[in-house]
Amino acid sequence: SNGPQTPTLGLTVIVVPEGFSLKARGGNVAPGCNDTGPGLALPKKGSGGSGEYDYEGLKKCAAKLKGLSPDFAEEMSVTISANPQIPYQAIISSMDAVRDITDANGKKQELFPEVNFGLAR
Repeated sequence: SNGPQTPTLGLTVIVVPEGFSLKARGGNVAPGCNDTGPGLALPKKGSGGSGEYDYEGLKKCAAKLKGLSPDFAEEMSVTISANPQIPYQAIISSMDAVRDITDANGKKQELFPEVNFGLAR
């Protein structure tokens, strides 16, 4: 289609040792997942980043970003990147987290079932 460009979210999740860094619409998603700006969108739980990755937070953040515009409703793809030292299981769990979300009525809603994997440089 050569018509007007539909805005895209272009969500990228970068798994880093300290947590999740997110990029959307060409900008860095700031801590708290409400806005763009500097910082780590979702630090690990626990003090000093020693805890677990916040997969539930990642799921909610992905859903929130997707819900920002009706234009994003049909967008199904996400890119997940990770540094080489990230445990494989953390990457798999991240993919699972952004795939779908269960709404208040217990119905599954697709978020980003099409995952592209890229190694972060």
